Amino acid sequence: MQFRDCWVLQSLMKRHTGGSSSTIERCEYLAACWIKRQLDLGLPFAHGWALFARAPYGDEVLIPSRRAVLCWLTALDAKVRGRVIRSFPEMVSFEGDPQQWSENDVVDAFEGYLERLKSGFRTDWWNDASELHRISRVIPLIGYWWLDQYRDEPNVLAKLLTIVKFGRIDACANWVFAMYQGAGISDRQKRLALDVLAAIATPDQKATITADVLAGRLAGNDLIADCIEAIGLSQLSVDQLVECFGQTASESEYGGPTTAVKFYLLPDANAADARKLLAALLRGTADTGCQILARRVEEGKGHEGWMLSVMPDVLLKVLQLTLTHDQASLRLLVDAAFVVENLRHTTYADDQDSRALRQGDRTVPRASQRRCYSNRSF
Repeated sequence: MQFRDCWVLQSLMKRHTGGSSSTIERCEYLAACWIKRQLDLGLPFAHGWALFARAPYGDEVLIPSRRAVLCWLTALDAKVRGRVIRSFPEMVSFEGDPQQWSENDVVDAFEGYLERLKSGFRTDWWNDASELHRISRVIPLIGYWWLDQYRDEPNVLAKLLTIVKFGRIDACANWVFAMYQGAGISDRQKRLALDVLAAIATPDQKATITADVLAGRLAGNDLIADCIEAIGLSQLSVDQLVECFGQTASESEYGGPTTAVKFYLLPDANAADARKLLAALLRGTADTGCQILARRVEEGKGHEGWMLSVMPDVLLKVLQLTLTHDQASLRLLVDAAFVVENLRHTTYADDQDSRALRQGDRTVPRASQRRCYSNRSF
């Protein structure tokens, strides 16, 4: 390999921080194609492999910045793929295009990856939802044999269930639901099962989860929040939501229900679901004046603090999604605005939320605004 060729290869393999992801991926793919051509022209395999792996202290390790190029090369060259499967099977979930692998190669690599996880291996990267979905497509249905085989290995089981969730592998719904209902299961495992069931649960399974949470069989804010996510706002009535919220305990600003509402329920909520959630929050905090309630929560005498903290976010979502304003929706907006206004001089006040709400308020037609303001009484 000439010096000029090495310089070109280094340029292609360099990950420019300022480039777009598509540009980086093209460079990685082109680098892999170039190396594949050199191998076909007679470059010794050991020389090509040395571009990606070294053994400075006896144990062979990959050069982190070149793993993506290796993944693309693995899809192009069978000999490289065999070496990767034997030495670094976790690369099946890193980058490249495993769809170009044979089914047996994918299964062998994934099984090797699971064994490495079992022995304590930890990945230093995160797969996004699209990557996990792609992995689920190239692995021939994650069989019950893997779920059963690794059910007592938390790290391996978590990886398998994450792929089941993002791949929406409905065939695993009964297995995951049986895990949720299992006797002696830890809260961590139950939460993991609920997280997956949010994507693949059947209507009957959602009905059972609803009965469990309303009967108080699931204690703790995190479990209750996970149950609401698994069931879905569209499957719960306002009364059921109020009952669920009433079972929560006091928590920090970033606890289970707060996180669930802000980051999981609201982003995917439609107008009807957002109004339902806002109505439930209002009913859950309606017994006492907002400022008195805020002081009571600060003194540790109430559990409604998280409801007050998410109220501005939910109100803003309703404003953004509601296109027509009938009398009922206007009344809901008035009541919620009244609550948020009265939180202005409490620890739940937030300038950013206030600015966003003022922007959202402009989406309400002027005639509707006049009807709203005429009903306010401070």
